[in-house]
Amino acid sequence: AAWAVLPLPINPELPWGGRFATWRLYVILESLPSLVTGLFLLTLDETPRFQLSKGREEEAIITLSKLYTHNTGIPMHEYPVKALKTDGVMRPMNRVRKGPCSGLLTVWDQIYPLLKPPHLPVLILCCFLQAACFIANGLLIWLPDIFGRTASSELSDSPICEALELSPLPDLLHQDDESQGCDSSSVDTIAFFNALVIGGTVGIAYIIVAFLSGHVNKRVLFGCTMLSASAMGFGTAPSSPSSVTLAITSLFHAFSGVSITLLGGIVTDLFPTHLRAASMSLSLTFGRFGMVGGGSVIGTLLESSCESAFHTTGAVALAVALLSLLIPKGQQTSLR
Repeated sequence: AAWAVLPLPINPELPWGGRFATWRLYVILESLPSLVTGLFLLTLDETPRFQLSKGREEEAIITLSKLYTHNTGIPMHEYPVKALKTDGVMRPMNRVRKGPCSGLLTVWDQIYPLLKPPHLPVLILCCFLQAACFIANGLLIWLPDIFGRTASSELSDSPICEALELSPLPDLLHQDDESQGCDSSSVDTIAFFNALVIGGTVGIAYIIVAFLSGHVNKRVLFGCTMLSASAMGFGTAPSSPSSVTLAITSLFHAFSGVSITLLGGIVTDLFPTHLRAASMSLSLTFGRFGMVGGGSVIGTLLESSCESAFHTTGAVALAVALLSLLIPKGQQTSLR
């Protein structure tokens, strides 16, 4: 979509000031899938556990019978379960909270069991690993800029850090100031091609891992993917020519990207059913913090010490691979 939209010669002036550049159109188009997905989600039933927590047992049975029919093809009226039995697991959600802080207190009721042994040490490890995985994956947001700058340099076939030194970011910003804006028609399409290659490689990696996860222990698979990502991270900076750099960075983000999904599957295996949603939310929250912090650090290192940026991502991936040995055993399930 970016390849088709951004180079378009569209730049009308807006009534309230500024111009409707093609990047604004691209952002609008990118938001449409999320909007459509949100509308479709409104048509889905609530989860049976949520319905039970609200005392809607009949609706929970109907939802379960729909899933039964979808999975087996057997009519809903032949669903063998006619009543559901709840235990203490549902009690925290049944507690009625009132007042201005009722929402926060409800969230606390769901998180509090995770902050006690035996779940707390496992939660800390999962949050740390998730943050580290996102830090290692933070290089992705800088790749379009990296490939664009290396393509404009005179050493596009040289090691990536040597090429970046010839087109430092401050000089590019100064050029933009002189031209009083960004000309979308001058966008280098090589960045779009590289993004397609990286995205395609990551997609293939997800398909392979989805197959392997049903046959290989996810902890072992997670450690191997992060170890491979580490090797790619250390090999990116000295790589040459640009085609080799593209191949290595594609593999790096394929390995680090699928590792995030694998870790999510591991988290769901480690915690009981009634705590899985809360544990996943907490670990992903720390992961987002890691992405923001990692992206900022990597961006700074690319300008001050280019090779150390790639070495940092490789070192973080290596640390995650080693720490994966500390993950306790859980019930192994397939990602498919």
